[in-house]
Amino acid sequence: LWIVVPLIFGRSWCSWGCFYGGLDEGFSRILRRPLLRWFKLPGKIRDLPAAILLFMVLISLTTMVPAFCLWVCPLKLTTEFLDPNDSVRKIQLAIFASLGVGAIVLIPVLTKKRLFCGLICPFGAWQALVGRINPFKVSIDSDKCTMCQKCMRACPTFAISKEDMDARSIGPYCNNCGE
Repeated sequence: LWIVVPLIFGRSWCSWGCFYGGLDEGFSRILRRPLLRWFKLPGKIRDLPAAILLFMVLISLTTMVPAFCLWVCPLKLTTEFLDPNDSVRKIQLAIFASLGVGAIVLIPVLTKKRLFCGLICPFGAWQALVGRINPFKVSIDSDKCTMCQKCMRACPTFAISKEDMDARSIGPYCNNCGE
């Protein structure tokens, strides 16, 4: 399913099916206007989810445990997969709490951007990788685009940059949110 769904629907799974996306989206809608304006990302940080995906896959393969679920997933607050060692469990819970509060609650509320989905989620990177060959992509109509950058400001996952607009394309991390 992880290969077939992105091929058929692209990254729309991220906006319409993932509960992280729903939480990210919900918290980003609390305020009418963002308190912090954040429209573009510095340098190559846009590829951070791909780096996280690669790192997590390598760590998971070498340790044979679900590294993302154990150490990074911010909403995995149950003790189902947590390490039985109390000190390790405390570190895991601290990581979960900081990512959960920061990436899924605080940043989306303040910026109206979906930080977890746009910059952390390794599944989103997988979706972007497979979704590159999807025929149902969001695009910029060269005849109608006035370069006003409204699309870049509205994009909740930083999928549209000034460079993308100049090239009249949308980045691979677009999750077909409908904005």
